[in-house]
Amino acid sequence: MHGSTSDVSDEGKRVIQEQREKREAGTRASSAVIAANIVIPTRQRILTDQQVREILAISDSVGITNCGCRVSEGNCDSPIDVCIVVGMSAEEIAESEDTNPISMEDALEILDRTSKAGLVHRTLRAGDKTPYAVCSCCSCCCHELLAMSRFGYSDQVIESDFIAEHDTDACTGCMTCVERCQFGAFTEDGDRAHLAPERCFGCGLCAMTCPSDAIAVKERS
Repeated sequence: MHGSTSDVSDEGKRVIQEQREKREAGTRASSAVIAANIVIPTRQRILTDQQVREILAISDSVGITNCGCRVSEGNCDSPIDVCIVVGMSAEEIAESEDTNPISMEDALEILDRTSKAGLVHRTLRAGDKTPYAVCSCCSCCCHELLAMSRFGYSDQVIESDFIAEHDTDACTGCMTCVERCQFGAFTEDGDRAHLAPERCFGCGLCAMTCPSDAIAVKERS
């Protein structure tokens, strides 16, 4: 995979263009526009911090644009200028009105900022499974993440390679995982945190800040 739109399917390019036109018209673009009885081969995927780094490492060009969810909803004070575009060529990014070119160093700094802010990394992939953007969002502004948090994980709706694993004996009850989980997978249970695996989307935000290393992410079976 490379960061050129030549690697993105025609359907993926169409979705990108529709989102761009909606943003320019001042309306919030959803992740995909689906007409009745028409299948658009795109899949959302939840990513860990490390998986985003791997995507960036093989991208030819990187751009940045504002998070449409937080611009539209404004329900939190999380950073806005954090949506990373990887499916456009450098020339297309330079010509875009709402996407600015950034260096790989800047992209990694943005990734650090969003991970620390507890934002979930997700990508929408075209039919050939090529990511064309990495969105770092929250369940208070993003309709898709809100729905996921309500109904729990389903591989028919979203893809995720990982799931959290919680060592209750090592847990010190700091509840940092409860505060950071966008999906309600962690809840307070006396003086310990409790993990509901069926609600875990494997974003890894809990594991990266657990002070007692009581949480790890493992491959989803």
